[in-house]
Amino acid sequence: MVSPQMAAGIARTMTSVQTTLKRLVRSTFQSFGYDIVPFPIDQWSEQRLTLGRHLIQILRRCRINCVFDVGAHYGEYGEFLRELGYSGKLISFEPVSTNFKQLRIRAEKDPLWHAYHMALGSEDTLMDIKVFHESELSSFLTPNDYCASHMGSGDLVSGLERVQVRTVDTVFDECVADIVEPRVYLKLDTQGYELAVLQGATCHLDGIQGLQAEVSIKPIYEAMPSYLESLPKMRDLGFEVTGLFPVNRDRNLRLIEVDCVMVRNGAAEVRALSGTVR
Repeated sequence: MVSPQMAAGIARTMTSVQTTLKRLVRSTFQSFGYDIVPFPIDQWSEQRLTLGRHLIQILRRCRINCVFDVGAHYGEYGEFLRELGYSGKLISFEPVSTNFKQLRIRAEKDPLWHAYHMALGSEDTLMDIKVFHESELSSFLTPNDYCASHMGSGDLVSGLERVQVRTVDTVFDECVADIVEPRVYLKLDTQGYELAVLQGATCHLDGIQGLQAEVSIKPIYEAMPSYLESLPKMRDLGFEVTGLFPVNRDRNLRLIEVDCVMVRNGAAEVRALSGTVR
């Protein structure tokens, strides 16, 4: 008779074998220029096919050797980049303690992936972050009525957590100290705090070759800037849009947020042979 402990061990082994086989099959197809996605296609798989393909070109053409993953949550974006083939240095920032524990577990398996338990903003300080039941929505901003309507609940916030906030300018030199010529890609998923992060990066903007920011079409927090405010400010900092990729929609199919990918003027031209980035 098989004991419960033995049964659990067999189940874990089978899951590990299935995962390994899936990765082997997928990597084999990718070596021939193909990819395998679930059917019917889900939102994450759609992002892999669109945003992922675009990021491969951006990272290669801008010669990115360090990614700042700001608002890393559990480390999903870091794993996404590794799946795309990015093998350079990866720096993830996550302020919420429960999220950071999961992020650290993922990052510890990768010698070039470093995790920092902090937020980035416009100044070095301590702030209270609103921790949502849906933890990826945690924000320094207050959810508005549209957010409550979209989420289908008025009880969105589980509590407050006092967190450390630093600026890009404060941490930049330490993060790239071992890179001779750092070429940074800055990814921002900070739930309405993206412009504040950029305000704290003014001294090192020249070292940032690419930028990815989650931009609001329909704001879900009070005082959250919309794309009409965010895009001109990012352009004024020297970045040009290369792609817009839907993140989520409401029940009426209206866009709520998009990932906006941008490059510093001239950053993608060094190795461009012909045509444009698609």
